[in-house]
Amino acid sequence: LFLSSVVLILRLAGVISIPLPVGRLFWPVAATAIAMVMNVLCGLFALSLVNIPLFSAFRRFTVVFTMASEFLIEGKIPSRRLLTIVCVMAMGSFLSAIGDLTFSLTGYFLVFINNALTASYLASSKRTMTMLDLPAATLSSLTALLAAPFVCTLCLAVDVPRGVIPTAFHRLAEAPIAFPATLLGSIAVAVLVHVATNLSTEAADALTTTAASQVKNVAQVGLGMLSWGYKATPVNMVGLAVAVVGQVAFGFEKYEE
Repeated sequence: LFLSSVVLILRLAGVISIPLPVGRLFWPVAATAIAMVMNVLCGLFALSLVNIPLFSAFRRFTVVFTMASEFLIEGKIPSRRLLTIVCVMAMGSFLSAIGDLTFSLTGYFLVFINNALTASYLASSKRTMTMLDLPAATLSSLTALLAAPFVCTLCLAVDVPRGVIPTAFHRLAEAPIAFPATLLGSIAVAVLVHVATNLSTEAADALTTTAASQVKNVAQVGLGMLSWGYKATPVNMVGLAVAVVGQVAFGFEKYEE
């Protein structure tokens, strides 16, 4: 919503010039926008049920879904070395789950849905940029514009029976100044991630973008271990270590390619 508001204001003021998402642009960009929104929502729901290290471990399966998406959409076939590394990452994630004291089947299921949505979003972004010859910045702006009505509809659907939005604003008004500052910082980071993801996918492909995100996952695991609610076990720690080694190897392999 923040990015779409900024884009709309800048376009109306004549500061930027982007095509309107109509005609042949509409459906490809709309599909990308919906995949993006559902990906974020599903990830937030999953994170509320799964601790951060386990969430990060299972998010590595995004690689598998991305490979499948690229094979179905672009006919790309990964190398045997890459498949072997992915198997190592999967084994580490499996061991992590066995040793998880905060096991949540629903949470794990949502993470896998999140993985599929992430892969769909990345593959759809690459296909849309290639098919319509759109720069990454333009696609980021258009997806933000089309995502805004979808997000507003979802918010209203949730708010009408529960009164969530007034409660949220009331709590925001009563919160210490650190909370609004953190919220604004999160919005800024989310916008940067959205634009950077499209720039990466434009420059390379969906799988390379997924590989680059493995650096983030390593940091995520480390910080997640320090977070509230995480309970470590020997099996869990071994699984996370194996998964981290696998994702680092995956990143190097994609860099070599």
